[in-house]
Amino acid sequence: MPGTAMTIAGNLALQSGALYVVYLNGTTATLANVTGTAALAGTVQASFARGTYLSRTYDLLHASGLSGTFSNLITTNAPPGLFNLDYTATDVFLDFTAQVGPARRSIRASRTSPTPSTMCSTAAARCRRASCRCSA
Repeated sequence: MPGTAMTIAGNLALQSGALYVVYLNGTTATLANVTGTAALAGTVQASFARGTYLSRTYDLLHASGLSGTFSNLITTNAPPGLFNLDYTATDVFLDFTAQVGPARRSIRASRTSPTPSTMCSTAAARCRRASCRCSA
């Protein structure tokens, strides 16, 4: 459940086949607090609850010291956006950058094919702020 924390008294060593599962919602994530050091390896599986997500950084693991990194990140039910694992000397973070706007833009097919001159005038009208060139 997002927002809960587990304390691990002592050291934590994750092997290459380990799966470190975290649960996230729009505001928080599960967290492991390790009182000793954490040796990292294996995969992080980030499972997202339904809801609204804004760009943010989630703290996934805290220890008195870290060595190694996770080799992979898998997401489940992820909102559209970019994901990245970041590390400090003591913490593992999941950085999420939300995608703004629709993922894909639909284009309606026209019954007649546009001519090069119509395509150029339409393209020029769409990019008034940029320097657009069109040659027919």
